[in-house]
Amino acid sequence: MQLFSNLLRKFTALKGSKGSELDERLLRVKGLCFSKNEADAFSNPSLITCLNNNGINDLIVTGIFIEGCVTATVEGALARDFAVTVVEDAVAGATDLSKEAALTKLATTDILILSSEQIFESDNDKGEI
Repeated sequence: MQLFSNLLRKFTALKGSKGSELDERLLRVKGLCFSKNEADAFSNPSLITCLNNNGINDLIVTGIFIEGCVTATVEGALARDFAVTVVEDAVAGATDLSKEAALTKLATTDILILSSEQIFESDNDKGEI
């Protein structure tokens, strides 16, 4: 199944490819980076261990393929009782229409969907940024 999915994406965002590089503007906490071999980031047990060991309960999710990996990761987080916020202008889809459809579907689950501006405003109100 993963090979078929990779084929449909033309093998973009695979480890070591240009599409898998992190944006230099991202702040990496403690330099941590967790790779994955499945759509759900929680398929990597090291991610779960790190979140649990650091008492992290609330996740802000962004990503490249909302129709697949982003949605799978959100579902994985919810299954593990994490509170989830998806940043609507920090996710991408195959098309604008499919992105909107995926966001609409996610909106029916127990998550927040906010813009990056709303995220930064919320953090500024708490004095965190």
